[in-house]
Amino acid sequence: MGSRRLSGNLAVALLSFLFCLGALELALRLTAASRQVYPGILFHTDEANIKLWCYDEHFIGVADYDLRAEHPFTRLSYLGNVDNDPAYTDVESIQVPKAVEVALNGEGFRERAFDQLEKRVAATAVTLVIGDSFGFGQGVRLEDRFTEILERRLNGTDTGRQAREAREHTLINVCVPGNNVERISKGLARFLPRFSPERVIYAYTLNDPKRSIRVHEMEQSIYDFMHLRENQLNEILPFGATSVDSRLLRWVATRVARQRLAEATVDWYHQLYAPNAGWRMTQKKLREMHEVCRDAGAPMTLVVFPLFHGLADYPFAAIHEEIASFARDSGISHVDLLPAFAGGDERTYWVHPKDFHPNHLGHRVAAERLLTAIDWD
Repeated sequence: MGSRRLSGNLAVALLSFLFCLGALELALRLTAASRQVYPGILFHTDEANIKLWCYDEHFIGVADYDLRAEHPFTRLSYLGNVDNDPAYTDVESIQVPKAVEVALNGEGFRERAFDQLEKRVAATAVTLVIGDSFGFGQGVRLEDRFTEILERRLNGTDTGRQAREAREHTLINVCVPGNNVERISKGLARFLPRFSPERVIYAYTLNDPKRSIRVHEMEQSIYDFMHLRENQLNEILPFGATSVDSRLLRWVATRVARQRLAEATVDWYHQLYAPNAGWRMTQKKLREMHEVCRDAGAPMTLVVFPLFHGLADYPFAAIHEEIASFARDSGISHVDLLPAFAGGDERTYWVHPKDFHPNHLGHRVAAERLLTAIDWD
């Protein structure tokens, strides 16, 4: 009698378990369409020099336009997406209505016309800002970039704020997405004599260094904490999730794959700063940039952005310490932005759940830190 009762209880438990799995599977299927999260989608506009970087309703920031309402563009055509995923070629603007305008000047930079800026050089204190997508302001309105915030604060043009300095300041931002230390160095050589700045700010991100052979090989299997590229996950989903039509299995497998990918990415970043040829070449290049700036009378400040990943228990603190030690030993002025963000929730500062670049809040925090950390006299 006892064994029958036990068998019956086990059968009920098994049926309950299977029912729960079925209910979860059904719930995931019913909500799949409503939970679609798109990566950043890029569109051409009527204006040759203006592109729109567009996000869905999960956007965490301030957009220039909502494409469901009135906007100044009569024609939008698909340009690409930040995941480089062909699955999104048919996405319509209405599906990603939160649009950030990216207007490039005649030389391809997200900045005012250079001929106008050249006229300001003699009359204002010029700061040249070099870097990559963080400095460029990916997913951020132009007015919300840290460089524009700083220029307004220094000049007292923010509502209700006094100018920090008697002189007018001009911050010239020549940051370009995808830049690394080599390309940034070339940009410095190009623009330093052109604008004769009083100082240079290098908006440095942790993936800027040159790669050793091993680190380059590792790079093929990480996602660098700049974007969540779901198309990369498909190749590494465990449990046979790609061959079984189960939303529940795919949900579990995706989370396992993301964890494994995150661990590989953390290791990759630490290898970037290990004693290897890539980090040694990067140090050499940074010293050369420092010397070029010093000789031009425009001291360089290395401003280190954190990665917006695990800020509550930040896994890259040792890297920041390594960079700080190198900067001190090399006589390079250095500002670490990590203390301004440490312990926070990184999701607060993301542009989007698939785009981990700093949003308008991240740029504001960076600007406030730099306002007091740099000697603007």
